[in-house]
Amino acid sequence: MPKMGAWNISSICSKNPKFIVRKNGTHWKLKEDGSKFVSQKFGLDKKQLEISAEIRTVLAALDEKSPNYDYALEFAGCFDNGYYRSSLVMAWSGAVWLLRGLIVNDYLDAFNAEAAKDHARWKSVVNPEGFENQKDITLIKYGRAAGALPKSLATRLEAILNARNNCGHPSGAKIGDIEILGHIEFMVMNVYQKYQ
Repeated sequence: MPKMGAWNISSICSKNPKFIVRKNGTHWKLKEDGSKFVSQKFGLDKKQLEISAEIRTVLAALDEKSPNYDYALEFAGCFDNGYYRSSLVMAWSGAVWLLRGLIVNDYLDAFNAEAAKDHARWKSVVNPEGFENQKDITLIKYGRAAGALPKSLATRLEAILNARNNCGHPSGAKIGDIEILGHIEFMVMNVYQKYQ
């Protein structure tokens, strides 16, 4: 089987107008017949196909050379296969890694100073691994106080962290694919794309 890079996807898609249509000159979208064909062939429902395509559109803006690109493809793969909780946990982990790098590279002194105000025995963070013993909420709280995270971003990240915690531990909480997609889309657009 040839590698994907050797295929002319636009040529293949343009030869199948019954199944697929070009939208806004930027991306392809399955038509009703295309959705039915793929659903029957692979056992996927239309809603799942549309959401999967939405995640791929958002991820297309990421730099393929970024260390987090492959990681992003993995959480998209989790989502594609219906492992919504896992996809959010993975997407969160990648976003946190990027935020740690941001703070270490640009806000480290301010971050440590803010944390030391609340914790007399604060052990200063010196590299991304220095956050390993800290809770993620600590990163958000002192990242905001240090000026690394705007209030609106910090507030939304706290909400996503709560959802991530519901997904990352056994619980009776139900969380749907649309909610997961919203959280992932926000993190990709506001963390992955910005700090890659």
